[in-house]
Amino acid sequence: MTRRIVFFLLLIMFCGPTWADLAFFRQPEGDYYLYEPAKPAERVLVLAHGTRPKSDTAQEWALENLQPWLDFADQQGLRLIAPVFDDARFGNRKGGYGGYRGLFGKLVPADRFVIDLAHRHAVSHDKRFLMYGHSAGGQFAVRFVVRHPDLVNFALAGAPGRFSYPTKEARWPYGAGELNRTIEWADGRRQQVRTAGDLRAYAKAAGRLHVLVGSEDLKPQPERPAHKGRTRVALAQSWTEAMNRHSKRFGRSDTVALTVLPGLGHRFGPLAEAAQSTLRKKLSDLR
Repeated sequence: MTRRIVFFLLLIMFCGPTWADLAFFRQPEGDYYLYEPAKPAERVLVLAHGTRPKSDTAQEWALENLQPWLDFADQQGLRLIAPVFDDARFGNRKGGYGGYRGLFGKLVPADRFVIDLAHRHAVSHDKRFLMYGHSAGGQFAVRFVVRHPDLVNFALAGAPGRFSYPTKEARWPYGAGELNRTIEWADGRRQQVRTAGDLRAYAKAAGRLHVLVGSEDLKPQPERPAHKGRTRVALAQSWTEAMNRHSKRFGRSDTVALTVLPGLGHRFGPLAEAAQSTLRKKLSDLR
């Protein structure tokens, strides 16, 4: 455990929630943090971190992304699960397929990893859960929900730079078309992946997703199949429009919500605050 993690846990002990509230678990398929709120948990919220800075380990980055949510979890009665998407098991691969961002994993698919954690720590017989992801974690959240809309109550995606568009003309993870490909992990292990999206699930996902992006998050993004726009703002707008047209074609009134936050950039802290404001209203509706 690094000095950064030790310092943060000591800070929690003396300035905030108690040591017993936060636990870290190691397991072969993937590590994770679990936070128990001050009052009895009513729901589970999964927090998907973005691509780690070079100065941090994935464990450190997952913890840093968890920290802004602790007070909110106490207020709202949310059990927090923060998966650690490390490079060894969920790392970003060459060719733009993005490891966990595309729901891939070396030992277990990233979506299966999260589903197992959320169900293991469910607070009731209804095992649906909430999700928030920032940046690459926002990509994970979007792709998770279009594949598993029935498993979530509601999901927020903060500043994703890529999406999965509701079309069979582009292969997964950029669209719903079939991907049949061999990917190679950091240790040289080669893995055959064959997967595709279900357009009915994309239509159902529309009412369960809310995208947040800062108006100043204007760094040009790489071109990807099906994607329209070069900034996170433009991409979020084009994707939500495509999803809402798609939902309507399936006879559904559900829509993806999009909020462009004036004056904000890409930092996860301010976006987490905005996500909490949105989620607070949604939780009131769910109760």
